[in-house]
Amino acid sequence: MLPRFQLTNCFNVLGHIEIPSDDTNNTVISISRQYDYTQHQLDNIMVHEMIHYYLYMVGRDTRCTHGKEFKKMAKDINSKFGLHVEQYVDISHMKLRKDYSKLHKFFSFLEWLEFAN
Repeated sequence: MLPRFQLTNCFNVLGHIEIPSDDTNNTVISISRQYDYTQHQLDNIMVHEMIHYYLYMVGRDTRCTHGKEFKKMAKDINSKFGLHVEQYVDISHMKLRKDYSKLHKFFSFLEWLEFAN
């Protein structure tokens, strides 16, 4: 079963996967709507989260880490498909959406706290 996808208002997290250990059918991949992504950037974020999902589902990384399995798979995908999937993305270089406001950023911090827990 494929994960569900949702958009968030979080500035601090571009992509996030949540896999309930007792019900993998309720897996959710979240993508922040606060940035004006290029197609290449969005592809990299989606593939990053899908690597976590795949490694979890096949039992090779049930903690969704950026360990050896993740790095190897990202490197293979990058070389085969011309992507740039990384462990972490420096968001200081990301272009904010045109309707960005500091108020959105303040409230997105609360959303980020949910992801951190």
